Amino acid sequence: KNNDVENPEMLLAEKSAIKDGFEIGIETAALPAEGGHDYDAQFFVRLPYVLPQGTLFNLEFDLYAEKPNTLAIQAHGEPGQYKGNLSSVTTDPKGSGIVHYQKYLSAPADMRSIAFNLAVADATTYGFSNIKVQIVNDDKATIEEATATADATTLWAETLALNEACYAGRIAETEGCTEASVKALTDAIAAGKAALADPAPTKESLTAAAQAITDAIAGLKKDAPALADTDLTKEMFFTWTAVDATAEKTTQAGCDYNVGTSTGMPYGDGTVNEYNYADLSAYDHLAITATEGEPRLLFNRAAQDDHQGPLSVELPRDYGQNKYEAVVDNGDGSKTYVINLKAIVEKDGYAHLHAIKANGWGSTTTVTEMKLFVGESKYTDVLTGIADVETAGAVKDGKYFINGQIVIVKNGVKYNAAGVAIK
Repeated sequence: KNNDVENPEMLLAEKSAIKDGFEIGIETAALPAEGGHDYDAQFFVRLPYVLPQGTLFNLEFDLYAEKPNTLAIQAHGEPGQYKGNLSSVTTDPKGSGIVHYQKYLSAPADMRSIAFNLAVADATTYGFSNIKVQIVNDDKATIEEATATADATTLWAETLALNEACYAGRIAETEGCTEASVKALTDAIAAGKAALADPAPTKESLTAAAQAITDAIAGLKKDAPALADTDLTKEMFFTWTAVDATAEKTTQAGCDYNVGTSTGMPYGDGTVNEYNYADLSAYDHLAITATEGEPRLLFNRAAQDDHQGPLSVELPRDYGQNKYEAVVDNGDGSKTYVINLKAIVEKDGYAHLHAIKANGWGSTTTVTEMKLFVGESKYTDVLTGIADVETAGAVKDGKYFINGQIVIVKNGVKYNAAGVAIK
């Protein structure tokens, strides 16, 4: 048990080379300025048997101490269940720092563990080795009966497991994880500590608390990296486990990628397989610039047992006349098709791009740029109000960009930028 005031967990000691020949190494924390006790940090030896009162046993060990001090040796039931004092040992710092201890001792009632109180010097190191506990007056039947009685009700395995879960949760790497998943872990650790402090714990309460911490560690999620404006690339195209927002990517999928070339297939999977797509759900809009022809974009194909399901969003659908896209005439013979990905996500919960083809059977298009945007961009004004445009007869008052032109709607009447009504 360490002497961390905030986190006094009990953990299994690990073999470590603190000093040559010493199997168990223990480093204690600095003592508090006031209010500390020598038993705040302890090293326990848990015996395989429960010793009835008066059992005579031989205790022997080698001890290394970095600093001079005297350690109390206590008798416990399970570790942490104090039964009484047994002895003490004084270290030998002026010589080798090593002392050999051997003494015959008498057990108090129901003793199962021996505790060494280590919190007697500021932040120091101890080493234990060659620990022997040898029963002298061996009343085997009495000892086995006492052990069986204790084993029937002990919660030591569950208590140790919960201590170790608290420790694992405390040292878990949470940097860069979502606030919600970190809070879930913090809450689980707090509940675990409360379960350890419960004066009447049960096997079920301790096990459930440990499992909750384990689950919270497994549930830590990294914050999604901050996205920036970027090119749509073939490296974004994967095969996925599902067609909806629950999907997980598996392997990179084959992806056509033809920029600056006249083609019928600028991007994606020509078969429009429902499980092959680029997940664009985290972006706000996609801008496709073409100097020839017109791109056709295929989003969110459903899965069906015997054949491919329908596409939820297929563009163009009269560019600029629905809530998913607008068209910008760049004045140099090229046009930019701006796709409102947020609106697609609002509709379906995700935006999965399967393919960009040329619009029209046997047609070609020359795409020169495919850009993804997060937040505001030079196309933000173009998309303003698009979500409100369903059909020409159901346009709300506002300013829109339709078919490459600014259109102002007031009281149901459309006007161009010069204020002339559009019939």
